[in-house]
Amino acid sequence: RRRFRNLEKEAMLKRLPRGYSEGHPAERWLRFRSFTAGRRLSVREVVGQRLPQTLERDFAALVPLVRWLNLALGYDPLQRRY
Repeated sequence: RRRFRNLEKEAMLKRLPRGYSEGHPAERWLRFRSFTAGRRLSVREVVGQRLPQTLERDFAALVPLVRWLNLALGYDPLQRRY
């Protein structure tokens, strides 16, 4: 979370999807139209020799979000890769 700050809130639903009532335990998450996380890289990071390691670390930090989304969609968790 520190690395990527918060999820983008640009396209959130004003109302909950049909079938969900106000006060639902997952209300906050049900309003998101998408789950987008990112961060800016400096020019030095982009052209530097450590870019592959930086990207690997960033992608690894996103694994919990991807796992959570997969579970929410009903997919079985994959074996741990990291």
